[in-house]
Formats: sequence, structure tokens, C-alpha cells
Amino acid sequence: MGLFVIGAISGCYECFKPILQWTEIGAVRISMGDGHVSRYCGPSLDIRGMMLFIVSCGLAATWVVFRNDPLGWILLDLLGSFLLVSVLIGIQVPNLKACTIFLSLLFIYDVFFVFITPLFTKDGQSVMMTVATGGYDPTRDSGSGLREVIPAAFKVPHIPTGALCEDLFDDISYSLLGFGDVMVPGFLISYLRAFELVTKIRPVYSVPALFAYLMSLVITTVALIFMRTGQPALLYIVPILLATVFVIAWRRRELSSLWRGNLVELYRSHHGCETLPHDKPSCDEDPILQQNLSQQEVLTA
Repeated sequence: MGLFVIGAISGCYECFKPILQWTEIGAVRISMGDGHVSRYCGPSLDIRGMMLFIVSCGLAATWVVFRNDPLGWILLDLLGSFLLVSVLIGIQVPNLKACTIFLSLLFIYDVFFVFITPLFTKDGQSVMMTVATGGYDPTRDSGSGLREVIPAAFKVPHIPTGALCEDLFDDISYSLLGFGDVMVPGFLISYLRAFELVTKIRPVYSVPALFAYLMSLVITTVALIFMRTGQPALLYIVPILLATVFVIAWRRRELSSLWRGNLVELYRSHHGCETLPHDKPSCDEDPILQQNLSQQEVLTA
């Protein structure tokens, strides 16, 4: 829980930090002088940044207090979204080959721990479900908070049968979607978007991949309803997502470029630059690609 709180605070701060960079409204800085404080905090302190940090801590603290409340899932999902966005911003996969290997290994991992481990446990419960839910069935969770749950999944509430009943939130059941089931496909989709920006093409990969991901979630939900047991989401996400990307890349004759990756070389060939934008001001600067290209240069060095 502690790691989630720290990650949520950092993610919330990183997600809203660009807003402070885009506008100077309300910008107030306090000089830190020339002492030891300035060595760690910089020559000045941004009041807006400090307020954003306080708000981020407040959101995380509110979730900690009300995490077992029937409506605590709202803050959990919100903070989880901030956390995953910050991870996707900070980590860039090098090419489609790495994405495919990564997704395939996690596909095997997910299937094994959901379908195979029940054969070796005394109660017939999968290790994945036990760890993710704290040992209870989330579909019967009424929000009473009798058992602590690891904050590693989004909680999606089921629609109550009596939507107009007076006690609408007294008995809510949930489905769980692991953070990994969102983050791992996000690595692939973010790489595809970076490839599109580098090669100056329309979003012919990222948009279809996003729709394929949403379709796989719908199929997962249908399987969950009909089989009445926890489903490994990656069992449906990985084949549908990879098949969509490979078919489009094959039809466009760009499979080789996607497979090898190397966004740095692609950027140079398409923009006529010999160095990265931040190394040579005369090149066409694209701030969206700065971080991705820098990480690619480190990976290919």
C-alpha cells in the first residue's frame, strides 16, 4: 500500500505538472538563497508546484482513509490512472520485437497463475486471484472493508439490479482489472504512437490498436459473465492486440521497420538530422519525441 501511495502521489504530480509549464498564471517563486537548502531545492521554490504536491498528497491520503468505503473505488481508479500514465511516460520500449516478447511472456505468466495454479492449491483458488483480492471473491464484495486488498487493480462496479432503489450503494459488487492489464498494452500502443510521430504518418497503428484493446476487454467481460470465474485479461488482450498490429504492418510493408524499431535512426532519416533535436537546434524540434528519442539513444548505445 505504501508503494502505491508514493507512486500515486508522484503520478498525480507528473500528470498535472505540464499544466504549470504551459501557463505562467499565478506563478510565484521564493528565493532559496545560497545556503544548503538551495543545493537540494534549487535557487527558487515554485509555489504552484508546492501546492500541486500538497493536493497530490491530499488525494492519496483521502484514499487511504476512505479506501474501504463503498465509493472508495473512485479514488483508487483515479490514482491508479495517474500512476500508470506516469509509468508510460517514463518508460519507452525500443521496438516491436521487445513488445512482442514482453507481451508473450506475460501472456504465459497470466494464464499459468490463473488456470494452472488452482490444480496445486488446497482450496482450488488461483494464486493470482488470491493475491489480487486478498483471498476473497471480489464479485461478492459489498465494500464493508473487512479484508485489506492490495491496490494493484482497477475496481469496476457492477450495475445494480434495482438502479432506482433507495439503498443504491449499500451492496455493490466489483470486477477487477489489474494495472498490468492496462500498463503492458500501453507500452505497445505508446511505442506505435511514437513510431507514427517519427515517420510522420497518420495514426494507422495506434488508433486500431486502441480499438483492438477495447474489443479484447469486451470479450474478457463476456467470458467473465458466461464462465462465472476470474479470467486472465491478457489471454484475450495479447492475441487480439498483436494480431491487429502485425496485420496492419504487413499490409503496409512496414513490419521490418516496426520490428527493429530504432526510433533515433528513423527520426534522422525522416527529418534530415544527424543528431537529436536537443543536440542540434537547427533540426525540427518536436518536444513530444524528446524523451522517447533520448531513451532510444541510450538503449541502442
